[in-house]
Amino acid sequence: MENAGATLSWCDLGEPLAVTVSEGRGIEEQCFITSPKIAWFDYAAHEIERHRLLSWALHALGRWANSLGMGHQCVIANFPISTNIWTPEQLKRIPELCARVIKAQPHRFIFVRNVQVQHHADLLKQLKGFGFYALPARVVYEFDLRQGANKKSSQLMRDMKGREKLDLQCEILSKLTSEESQHLQMLYERIYILKHGPFNAKYTPCFFADMVNEARMTCLVMKNAQGRIQAFALLHQVGDTLTVPALGYDLGPVDLGLYRALFVEIFRLTLRRGLLLNYSSGAGEFKRKRGGQPHLEYTLVKPPQSYFHWKARLLGCLELWGSRLSHLDLIAWGA
Repeated sequence: MENAGATLSWCDLGEPLAVTVSEGRGIEEQCFITSPKIAWFDYAAHEIERHRLLSWALHALGRWANSLGMGHQCVIANFPISTNIWTPEQLKRIPELCARVIKAQPHRFIFVRNVQVQHHADLLKQLKGFGFYALPARVVYEFDLRQGANKKSSQLMRDMKGREKLDLQCEILSKLTSEESQHLQMLYERIYILKHGPFNAKYTPCFFADMVNEARMTCLVMKNAQGRIQAFALLHQVGDTLTVPALGYDLGPVDLGLYRALFVEIFRLTLRRGLLLNYSSGAGEFKRKRGGQPHLEYTLVKPPQSYFHWKARLLGCLELWGSRLSHLDLIAWGA
């Protein structure tokens, strides 16, 4: 990852867990995966830059957060992907890892991303006991197909019909060549970086090759008649939950509906395997129209010690304010 702005350490407490530790670089060398501060302020400001006053205010708040030291942090159980899904054993080990990092890094902010009330109630309770505060982070969308699909939305049905008109072959790859990895990186960057912004992860071709060739993930691809990959999605399954850490598709002069077709294939695969698809955040309207259920995701944060505990008091006020928000509020703001 070219813009991690952090080092990654592995801790083995019976289950391997990753910790990312910021290196204090500029915002242009960081991404939201390794810096919750970037996610809350800089990424959000970029997303709404057409609203100049609000975007400026978020940038200003980001600079203020930096002055508090929020840019110097550790993120616990944080694999270098947008959505962390943990095994039951890993979940049990997270509080112990938090305790170790708090002791080793007393002057840093400590974060745990991707916490949802409906999936992580016990973890949430334990972390609050350690002095963490729960702040709303984003709205994620889930498609629960573990018991099959009750009813497909009309929009999804139209997408399925449109998919059949495309002369594209779908495959699941468990190995990637060097050329394929470079091509996937190019398709990914066109969507995540050039289209959606610089604070997404800038993965290298090596990332795609390593994830697939070392059997950490598989890769769903859609190829044209000449065998060229037109669209792809990395697939990461943990237990009965599937996530899509990265995807990309060709942005040609004519809109072929590749994003819609790619989702159709992801949906079909999830249905065949009887899984829960966590389709992350973004493109909220698209996902809701196809049956995605929105859920509010939290980031847990523990502040370092401060005079009169003023940083903890500040986060307590923010947590109280955030507790009044629901996923509907964030959707109304464009989530």
